[in-house]
Amino acid sequence: MLSHYMFTFLLNHKSSIIMSQKYILILSFAFITTSIFGQLSESPLHLVLQKKQQNTKFEESDLLQISTISKAVESLGEENAMHEVLRINSNQRSTILNEKPDAISIMLPFQGTEREVLLVKTNLFSDDFQVTESATNRPVDVDLGVHYRGIIADDKTSIAALSIYKDELIGLFSDSQNGNLVLGKLEGANWINGEHVIYDDANILDNFELDCGTEDGGIGYTREELQNNNGRALSDCVRFYFEVDNDITNSKGGTSGATNFVTGMYNQVAAIYSNENINPVISEIFV
Repeated sequence: MLSHYMFTFLLNHKSSIIMSQKYILILSFAFITTSIFGQLSESPLHLVLQKKQQNTKFEESDLLQISTISKAVESLGEENAMHEVLRINSNQRSTILNEKPDAISIMLPFQGTEREVLLVKTNLFSDDFQVTESATNRPVDVDLGVHYRGIIADDKTSIAALSIYKDELIGLFSDSQNGNLVLGKLEGANWINGEHVIYDDANILDNFELDCGTEDGGIGYTREELQNNNGRALSDCVRFYFEVDNDITNSKGGTSGATNFVTGMYNQVAAIYSNENINPVISEIFV
């Protein structure tokens, strides 16, 4: 029997490239609380090893390149965390979007070093997934990009997630030695040529203040509910429904940009918890 568990998220916006990390933390908490309902899933390492065992070629892509621009990145705040401004190889991006290779290999430049990242294509969406616009309450066609998960090649304990869209990239590269490197597109009048930034989030996350707009009814889970004695099937699936506030939609330039924001953020969280006995998918995004 296929069972589904639906979770709803209402997202609003505060203007900063780093705010997606706040939402990642919120979603991460949600995954932790639902892990007892999940199924066996494939970790980023398992995805890579499986492709290697199948002799799948990891297509090499010179996707990320250091930019010659040396302007300050104001959106990183006063801490001005360690970062690199990157330019995206548009030809390589177009090739990936058009061909959608099953596996790719990219070089990750940061602070004078380059590390190979091995990535495998993954699917974020339920079979009945749709994007619905609030203005008409009707589904719309949106280019959903291509999404990858994997590892940094020299660290089997690492996690990598990369979402590639026509106009931007969203990514996370994490290992125990260097922490989290976050990739996102730079916004604002100073950045008009599609520049991206990759930064170390170590000094930024300390400043996040998380809050919840839902009142606590004071009713906790019962022991029976937490013990999960109902014989959940291995095919159980956690479905996520996202409702996006108008401020995010406006700040991201419309439905397509808001959808990119949600799916790119979600891919990172799903990668982090893909080895936690859960099988999450997005069922709908309402913008």
